[in-house]
Amino acid sequence: MRFYRSWQRPRALSFDLDDTLYDNRPHIRAANQWMVDTLADELGRRINWQTYKERVLAVKPALIHDVTECRRAWLYLGLKEQGIAQAKQRADELMDEFVAVRSNFTVPESSHQLLAELAERMPLVAMTNGNVDIQAIGLSDYFSYVYCAGGGYRQKPYADLFTAAATSLKLMPKQIAHVGDDPITDVYGALSNGYQAIWVNDRVSVVPTLLPHLEVGQVTDIEALWS
Repeated sequence: MRFYRSWQRPRALSFDLDDTLYDNRPHIRAANQWMVDTLADELGRRINWQTYKERVLAVKPALIHDVTECRRAWLYLGLKEQGIAQAKQRADELMDEFVAVRSNFTVPESSHQLLAELAERMPLVAMTNGNVDIQAIGLSDYFSYVYCAGGGYRQKPYADLFTAAATSLKLMPKQIAHVGDDPITDVYGALSNGYQAIWVNDRVSVVPTLLPHLEVGQVTDIEALWS
């Protein structure tokens, strides 16, 4: 654990989900492969779906902040142009199935224990740019509030999720510490919105442009702050 800034014990914590409380990389890779294989089986050929995503974002750039609706939109466009009669219905079905597949994993018991202990001390907030089903992965009960990018909220590091969380908690941003792995969305996002920042650097990443309040090697290390 390394301290870079003056640290004040927070009255609440916000947590990033993917790659902070669990390793999301194998699960999102598997879900993306499932989607590619499923579409190839249904269409009888493989399509460059990235081009449909690029076309959707060219017309509706705000969808970059909503991974679910962006994927739904390019699925619909692609299926329609590939001649699928019920393209919208099938895009909706595939999107639901994708979220279920990408949320079909077990969160490490160490993360469950950490959240359970911290939730007894203070309110916790989940704050994610992704679309994991937090109830399906068994984490929803630990959090007082859950905020996901999309539906009018821009992704971190924009202020939207940070402001919403502080408002719901009825706390000043400096009274909240945000815990996350990403130097931009989590560390820069927290600091630029007045939060304290706890950087989970379990991959020996490059040093962020803005140093966090403290750096830990794994998320469970933060338990020592209350020991």
